[in-house]
Amino acid sequence: MLKVKPYTFWFATGSQHLYGPETLRQVEAHSRQIVQGLNEDASIPFNIVYKPVLTTPDAIRRAISSSG
Repeated sequence: MLKVKPYTFWFATGSQHLYGPETLRQVEAHSRQIVQGLNEDASIPFNIVYKPVLTTPDAIRRAISSSG
């Protein structure tokens, strides 16, 4: 049997503040639903981790830097 490493993948969504707080809340809710659906799919053998919606270059850098 093929042995697979237990990888974890991040689901990070990018957006912009110009869309406003209500739209960003919707983007967050949709991203969480997608992650939940992916994690419930038995054909995906890896864990998908939701990450907050990223709206600035600094937020993206911080998210990537925290991976380490």
